[in-house]
Amino acid sequence: MGDWTIREARDGDASAMARLIAEANPNMVVTPASWVHQRRIQPARARALHLVAEVDGAVIARAHAGLDPHTTTAAAGFGSVIVDPQQRRRGIGTCLAARLERHLVELAAETWTSTLFENAAGVAFAGRNGFAVERTAVAAAVDPRSVSLDVSGADEAVPVSVLGPEAVYGIDIAGMLDEPAANPADPPPFAEWLDDLWDEPSFTRDGSFVVSADGTPAALALLYVAPEVARGVNAFTATLPEFRGRGLALAAKVASLRWAAANGIRQVSTANDDTNAPMLAINARLGYAPIGRLLTMRRTLSMR
Repeated sequence: MGDWTIREARDGDASAMARLIAEANPNMVVTPASWVHQRRIQPARARALHLVAEVDGAVIARAHAGLDPHTTTAAAGFGSVIVDPQQRRRGIGTCLAARLERHLVELAAETWTSTLFENAAGVAFAGRNGFAVERTAVAAAVDPRSVSLDVSGADEAVPVSVLGPEAVYGIDIAGMLDEPAANPADPPPFAEWLDDLWDEPSFTRDGSFVVSADGTPAALALLYVAPEVARGVNAFTATLPEFRGRGLALAAKVASLRWAAANGIRQVSTANDDTNAPMLAINARLGYAPIGRLLTMRRTLSMR
């Protein structure tokens, strides 16, 4: 194996970055276009650092870190490291983690939060670097062609491409505020939300649906897709508080899965906090089967 070097990431790394992320977390849909988009629209206040490690011109690891731009928690840092399994045990991950730590300390971050699709090597690496598990989420997947549930309201669901972004934003933010999270949410302004979700290249407006109740758009199921690999990921499923308990989120999700099945998607995955009993019950009813766990891990940063 050749010597490795570290440099800042650039747009030309997109294919390699999408591959590394998808291999490390099978619950994600990341395309080269979506990786470039997300890096470009990240708010300046995040002060994010994106790094890669390469060997003989080939990207074999990635790392990024910054300040969480969407939380009410002060000085909350985020960051993660992914190394190609064939290139591990060479000190690459350790070096990248040290670079991220220096960056976060320079930003005066007090905590560092990271999310990991559970695996023995990753958990061991995180433990050696001072992280402890704070929250767990159940990752699950379903073949949408297998979903035959006849749910009241699903036939009346409307694609968000028809409804428009304003109504979708309101439901999405209401759900975001109730979602269990390591750091309490500070919802993004509408313009940032448009960049982050509505204009995200892998977000499908035709395959994401809203269900109305009493004349009000009340529940949604949002979907990211990568048609080239026949995969999708549930972006978010939520209902306005005053309409919960009426099966509206289930109806929206069924409509989204029907669209996925009709458009060549063969696997849709999701992840839900293991305390989110209502959503876990919906997923079980739809036939989602566990594929692993997502671990939210955190460590305290010491100022030097």
